[in-house]
Amino acid sequence: MYGDWELQILLHSDEFNPEIVFLDFTSMAGTGLILSATNQTMRLCPAGTYLFVNVMLNNPRDPNVFLNEETFPRALAKTLDDSIFRGWKIFYGKDVDPKFAADRNLPKNGVLCYPYNCTSYTMMTMYPFYKEI
Repeated sequence: MYGDWELQILLHSDEFNPEIVFLDFTSMAGTGLILSATNQTMRLCPAGTYLFVNVMLNNPRDPNVFLNEETFPRALAKTLDDSIFRGWKIFYGKDVDPKFAADRNLPKNGVLCYPYNCTSYTMMTMYPFYKEI
């Protein structure tokens, strides 16, 4: 498939039946592009799909712009309907509000992500998700 990811999965939604999806972004966590593409992918993935989302935590051109590891999952949770959100196993929030976590079946044991230094200027992290239902 070529072209814009969201357009392609919408055009081919009847054929979209992945077991693993890896969204590799070169944008900062929490931006509209990342949230929109991840949201659309989560809506269309069938149960049993693993989704890995790779994002930047800093702006390599501005050392003063750095996001924490909870930025992306918190922003994503706000963009997804609860009906979609509940089907995905998503881990985040060392200090997540207990009611918010309980309402969405979220663990309270912290962010599950894999941060790494991509270059001497870019900090990346990968978030794993699994669609249970």
